[in-house]
Amino acid sequence: MSELITLLFLACIFPATAQNPIQNHLPINQFKLYEEKIVKISAYTPSIDECDSTPCISASGVNVCKKRGRWIACPRKYSFGTVVGFDNLNFYCVDRKNIKHDWGKIEEFDKLYYDRQEALNWGIKYKLIRIYEYN
Repeated sequence: MSELITLLFLACIFPATAQNPIQNHLPINQFKLYEEKIVKISAYTPSIDECDSTPCISASGVNVCKKRGRWIACPRKYSFGTVVGFDNLNFYCVDRKNIKHDWGKIEEFDKLYYDRQEALNWGIKYKLIRIYEYN
């Protein structure tokens, strides 16, 4: 039941495109593991000093302040809506890291927090993540 709710929620926030099969209301079992890798995960908050002049609007257009969820900023090689799993939780790629982070030896992700102290407490971690793609 919670999988269905997640899919319906995602269907409401992501625009329908051919590149985003979530819009087609695919059941969660339609996702398959694409890859596993160790990545660098930092943390950020939706604030002007960490983002641009519209910190609540993610690169994908989702208002992360109004639609709170498990959001993550991903490298450009991943489509918006990509499912990123770690720590027994799934996060949804709705934002981008600065382009300067696309050229490192290890991929970098940025976990969204709403509380600055929680983001600081997270710091920078290296985690084994799972990237899921649509069947």
